[in-house]
Amino acid sequence: MEDMSMVKTLRIWSDGVSFMEQGKFQDALMNFMALEGRTDSSQQTNHAFEEAVEKDKMLAVAHFMLGNVNLALNRNEKALKNFNDAHFYMRGNKLINYQQLGLKSKLYMCEILANRAIAHSRLGDSQDAKNDFLNSLQCKVEPRHSVIDDQLLCWQSGQNIEPLKLPSHAVFQPQKRHLAAINEKRDFLGKSKVVAENELRFPDSRSRSPLSFLSASFPDFPKPVKDEQVTEEHLPEAANAATGRRLLLTDLRKKETRRSLKRVSSPIEPPKKPLPGLPERPNSPRRPPPSPRAQSPLRANTPTPRSGARSPLPLDEAASTQELLRVAADTFKLSEDSFALWCMKNDQLTALQDQDLEEILGSPMDNKPTVYCYENKPE
Repeated sequence: MEDMSMVKTLRIWSDGVSFMEQGKFQDALMNFMALEGRTDSSQQTNHAFEEAVEKDKMLAVAHFMLGNVNLALNRNEKALKNFNDAHFYMRGNKLINYQQLGLKSKLYMCEILANRAIAHSRLGDSQDAKNDFLNSLQCKVEPRHSVIDDQLLCWQSGQNIEPLKLPSHAVFQPQKRHLAAINEKRDFLGKSKVVAENELRFPDSRSRSPLSFLSASFPDFPKPVKDEQVTEEHLPEAANAATGRRLLLTDLRKKETRRSLKRVSSPIEPPKKPLPGLPERPNSPRRPPPSPRAQSPLRANTPTPRSGARSPLPLDEAASTQELLRVAADTFKLSEDSFALWCMKNDQLTALQDQDLEEILGSPMDNKPTVYCYENKPE
């Protein structure tokens, strides 16, 4: 089934209500399935109410009407279950007004209990039926509920009892504001209109005549003649003078424009002001940067050449730097930590290492490098 739009649904719903009010139940049946009970199609009515209950399980009036349909079909057990559900979803209230939902009727607790008593009586539960009848008598609200007393008497005498039903005109109707909204023709674009108007007027170069001002202030004063304004045509001398003034002003403006174009303004330096909160310091020549110090192999100590250091030392070719240091200490009668061994490497004086000593010992005799002993003295 193709889904209908909300507008189409509301129109079909409204037409069905109109047919129902006119008594055309067959036409109303074609619009909505809630009126099938009036055309003796109880099976379809039962199916329609079951769908309503599935969509809204808390709709007590739907459970109540479904129970009436099951009573008409002699489905007493299902009817009893429907009335139990209706009683449960009443939530202890004596009535529920469904007018806000479009149903111009009220569901009463006493009607549910009376119909449940009928279902109990058909199932042979006499005690439960009696209890429901007595409870329904205590929940009566309107005068028309006196029919419950007659039902109790008929049940006690063993006569057949008809269940209570909602009024015949009780059907859900669409809200009027929704119908008015779909029937109203709205022009969403609308028509343009002037919101604000601003009329631009140029000031009159000629001053108003004092006579016109007096005539506007004093009604009894004689009004000036329409063509009384003095124009430049009537005074040729004044016209010539005005023309001369205009030419002079134009010439002055041109000269001033040329001067302003030729004038070149020198940039103005901002005044030198000291920062707030700091005293002004006099300008002093910058000090020259300190001369860089010569890089030394050992920063903590300054190497000082040991006097008489250029003397050969007896040493094996497989000796290490530590052995050379020990031999030098014995030769110079010094402790091993009071001096250090140095050599020239890449034209720079560096501390002697085992690799450097091996290269020195392996070099030829005529070109053998020199090992220097420098005494360590603090700066």
